[in-house]
Amino acid sequence: MSNQSITPAQWQSVIDAAEKHVHDQNLPNERFYVNFRERSYGGLEADGYRESILDNYDEFAVPSIHFDYDMTTESGQIRVYDNSEQASAPISLEQALDIASKMFTEDGSKAAQDIVYRHVDQQSASLYIL
Repeated sequence: MSNQSITPAQWQSVIDAAEKHVHDQNLPNERFYVNFRERSYGGLEADGYRESILDNYDEFAVPSIHFDYDMTTESGQIRVYDNSEQASAPISLEQALDIASKMFTEDGSKAAQDIVYRHVDQQSASLYIL
């Protein structure tokens, strides 16, 4: 599990890795897209945003990667979402680059699923500690 803070430039390298993967796999350019959504953490004006790398075909096995940016700290965290677990987990930049570089393959799906499964398992175990 990672709570590593990264910059928007580092996040861009994750997007670039996903774009390269789509190109290298000869997938259609529209196969993935990056979604942008402003976020407000209590105020009226946006003080952060979320960018997400998503599968435009909504295949169940393809993970999604999310970058939550806080304008106050000028940094953000990355999370990966796995459909089979219906959950997400914080990941490091290295893990994000790895998943992005193979997100439309079985290896990418398995990497994301393993990370999310371990995170969910740890969260569940902590509920039962007395």
